[in-house]
Amino acid sequence: MIHLTGEALTIEDVVAVARHRIPVAPYSSEVVAQMEVSQRWIAETIASDQATVYGVNTGFGSLARVRIKPDDARRLSRNLILTCLVGVGEPLPIEVARAMLLLRANMFARGNSGIRPAVASLLIEMLNRGVTPWVPSKGSLGASGDLEPLAHIAVVMTRDESTDGGHSGQAHLDGALLSPAPRPARSQPPARPDCNSREPASAVGGQSAHRRRFGARAGRLQPPLRATGCWPGARHRRVSARALRGGAQRFVR
Repeated sequence: MIHLTGEALTIEDVVAVARHRIPVAPYSSEVVAQMEVSQRWIAETIASDQATVYGVNTGFGSLARVRIKPDDARRLSRNLILTCLVGVGEPLPIEVARAMLLLRANMFARGNSGIRPAVASLLIEMLNRGVTPWVPSKGSLGASGDLEPLAHIAVVMTRDESTDGGHSGQAHLDGALLSPAPRPARSQPPARPDCNSREPASAVGGQSAHRRRFGARAGRLQPPLRATGCWPGARHRRVSARALRGGAQRFVR
């Protein structure tokens, strides 16, 4: 069984979980305590409505200076995930998507993201149950490129405030691709929790899952990429993502 601390995960651990389906242990009490510190700060910031914190009580990107009312924070957070669902093409192999789940769960164990332990724990439950989100292999969004692929994971484990929870994406379970996605966890009601105002940004932001999965894939999850060594670099240049409606300022030094 693999234990996540945010620091000690190895490539061998990633392969064991992603390919061989070795179970992942629940977060330890120490890890949960670390996560609760940042989550509590987020909750207090929202409740006070005094400090302005990007992505917590403001919009995103060009709307960074727009203040968001506490009552609208949950809806904005969920909409962030939905607007990033722009991937296309064939899905990533299941073992690669599972590696992304594991890397994200390990990153959350550091306790710096502001995500609730119960929400982060859904990633572990999905791994152990065999619920693997359908993640397109093409497409890129954001400075690191993570927003698009990670949104296809985040949509499976969150819901909006509508009666049916809204769009839940697609996911593999027991060899079948299900749409809407199956419940990410057996035990937690509701199975797909509402988002707080920081969790979607934590779920889709950052570089760890997207880039490290390529490293693990190149080294262990699939044969070495010597013959196509330029491919990861080309992907990270975002050429295809900018082709349709790209901004010229991206190419100006």
